[in-house]
Amino acid sequence: MESIFHEKQEGSLCAQHCLNNLLQGEYFSPVE
Repeated sequence: MESIFHEKQEGSLCAQHCLNNLLQGEYFSPVE
């Protein structure tokens, strides 16, 4: 693995950040 993806918490988007961190990429955005 090259590096670990970590998205910092912003606003009340816990599920979005959790899923993106789990999937190791920016798969979900606030719009989705």
